[in-house]
Amino acid sequence: MAGVQNDDDVMSEEDVAIVVPKTRKRNLTSNGKKGGTSTIQRNKCLRRQMQDVGQMLLSAKNGQQVSTHARKIDQTKFREFVSKLIIARNLPLGLVEWPEFRDLCAYLNDDVNTLSRNTSKADILKAHGMRKEAIHKRLKCVPGEALAAKLFVILEYWGIEEKVCNITLDNAASNDRCIKVMKSRLVAKKIVFNKGKYFHVRCCAHILALILKDGLPKIDPAVIKVRKLVKYIKSSQIRKQNFFETVETLGISVRMGLHRDVKTRWNSTYLMLQSCIAYEDVFTHLKLMDKDYEDSHTEE
Repeated sequence: MAGVQNDDDVMSEEDVAIVVPKTRKRNLTSNGKKGGTSTIQRNKCLRRQMQDVGQMLLSAKNGQQVSTHARKIDQTKFREFVSKLIIARNLPLGLVEWPEFRDLCAYLNDDVNTLSRNTSKADILKAHGMRKEAIHKRLKCVPGEALAAKLFVILEYWGIEEKVCNITLDNAASNDRCIKVMKSRLVAKKIVFNKGKYFHVRCCAHILALILKDGLPKIDPAVIKVRKLVKYIKSSQIRKQNFFETVETLGISVRMGLHRDVKTRWNSTYLMLQSCIAYEDVFTHLKLMDKDYEDSHTEE
């Protein structure tokens, strides 16, 4: 039997018997007045509506809007996924500038914005900072008793509890509580001497960082100008190339490169100042050659 077309196509009783089960034959057979196939139309399977590609193209040519159901890309999410890929697989930052990578992104979605290695670097540093801050907050929420219990589990596992004489921690409140719990147990077991008077050794690096944190603001104006200068040079591949060409021209044997600091790490600020002092003659020469550079350079 041919496929059902419409209600006007009249079928014989034998044809109906072939299509439907015998139990329903009585209800679907035609009679003198009702010879249509409406009942069969109501009982046929529903199929998923499909769009013909040719019809879609014709609709587009006629000015009608065609929905392709393409997902609108979230640029922030895309950059986040790229950063995760680079970190997880230890890929170079130049990945985002590879023609093959950009071709792949453009093939998947034309709306993808191309990235530079500097943008990827900034995204990775931002992700690192957020992750570090999250871990820091979690550790702050851990009570000192829990820290002490965890440390004792580790000491017992390695069998070195009786060899502990002191511990070095910073001055966080939870750390102070942890020290009190540990000292109480070790003193009771007669493992530490002099009632644990020298058990807690203050972190010298933390103390030094606090001192420098208070001292660096006094030279902040000069540090800010140096930071701006280093950022100006390192933010452009052409300017970096001109910088190192000037180093070769002047015959300077220093090969440490320019270091850009991280504001929260005083040692990186020291390395930045040290590198800039070594290239002082280069900066002076570039001031004469580049008028834009002159705005960033100061004698300080």
